[in-house]
Amino acid sequence: ASTRLVLGESTLQASWPHLSLGITTAHDPAWGRVRYPLLMGTSAPGFLRAAIRGTGSWLVPGTWVIDGSWGILEESPFLDTDPENDKALLNWYSVHWSSPDPSRQLALGLEYVYRDPLEGGFSPSALLRPFATDPAQPGALGSGDGMLSLGGRWTTPSLSVWATWGRADYWLNVEDILTDPDHTQLYDLGASVTWASTDATWELLGESASVAGRTSNRGNAFTSRHFSGLRGHTHQGQMLGASFGPGGAGTYLRLQRTDSTRTLGFEVERLLRDLDAYNVVFARRDGTAGEDREWRFGALYEGPVPRWDHPGIRLKANGGLSFRWNRDYIQYSENAHLVGPRETQFFLDLALTWDPNVKRRPGQPPGAR
Repeated sequence: ASTRLVLGESTLQASWPHLSLGITTAHDPAWGRVRYPLLMGTSAPGFLRAAIRGTGSWLVPGTWVIDGSWGILEESPFLDTDPENDKALLNWYSVHWSSPDPSRQLALGLEYVYRDPLEGGFSPSALLRPFATDPAQPGALGSGDGMLSLGGRWTTPSLSVWATWGRADYWLNVEDILTDPDHTQLYDLGASVTWASTDATWELLGESASVAGRTSNRGNAFTSRHFSGLRGHTHQGQMLGASFGPGGAGTYLRLQRTDSTRTLGFEVERLLRDLDAYNVVFARRDGTAGEDREWRFGALYEGPVPRWDHPGIRLKANGGLSFRWNRDYIQYSENAHLVGPRETQFFLDLALTWDPNVKRRPGQPPGAR
C-alpha cells in the first residue's frame, strides 16, 4: 500500500500591476496547445516551486509576459537505485508576446526547461547553469538536460492555428542546439475552426504532436529521458513533457456543438508510444521495436444533469473506449513485464460543478443558464 498527501493545484502569490511573486504547485496552462503540451505537461503531480511573472508593454505594441520558476523534482521511490540522485532542480523560463487586438491576435513564445541533477547538493550557482556551456569539452555529455521550444498562434473570431517547434539538448548552446542533427525534434501543429448554425455554435479542432527524435550517437534520442531513463524530466517517476511519452506521437480530432444549455462532442485520437524509450536500460539490442499503437474514441458532454432541473449544477463527462496493441509483442528483460498483444479499455470521467450565483430567470427553460 502507498499513501501520499499533496497540495494539488495550490498557489500563494503577491501581485502588483506588472509583477507577481509566489510559490505554487499548480500546473501552468499549456501555452498555445490544446491537447499535447510538449515541455511541461500535466501528467505528473504538481511540484513545489518559486515563481515570478512580469507583464507589460515594451518596445512594440502588445503585451509581454515573462515567467521564471524554480522547483525540486523528486525521483520515484520505486526506481531508486542511487540515493545520491533523488532530487533535481528544474529551471523553467518562458517569454510570450501577443498583439494588442484580441479579435485578430498574433502570439509568439519561447520556452526553455532545464533539469539539473544537483549531484553534490544545491548551490546558488546552479541557477546559472542553464545558460552555461562546457568550453573544455563542447561535444561531451553534460550532467544537465534541457529542452527549448519556439511557438506561435494566430487567432480570429472563426479560426485559430498554432505551431511549436523544439529541440532537446544537454545545455543551452545556441549553435549546437540549432545545427547538431542528433538532438530530439519536438513539434506540435493544430487548428480550430468555428461556425454558427441557427441555434448553436460548432467547432472542429485538430492537433498533432511528436517527440520522436532522430537516432542519436550520444545516447539521448528522446525527450524526458536522460542516460538510464530513470530520471529525465520527471517528477515522482512521471514525465512532465508530452503525455504520450518519449519517442511517441499523437493526433487528436474533435467535433463539438454548443447551444444555450449544453455542449456535445465526439473525439478520436491515435497514439504511438515507443516503449523502448521509457526504460532504455532494458532496451533490446537486436533492433526489435517496442512500439504500442492505440486508437481512442470518445464522447463529450457538458450541461445540466439529465432529469435534474437545477441551473447552477453542471455535469462534465468524457467517456468511450480505446484499442491498444503492440506491434512486435516483445519482452524487455526479467525486470519488465510482457507487453500484451491486444488491450481494450473503457474510460469514463465525470465532474460536477456548482455555481451558487447562477439563478434561473423568469421564463427560462430548464437547464438554461
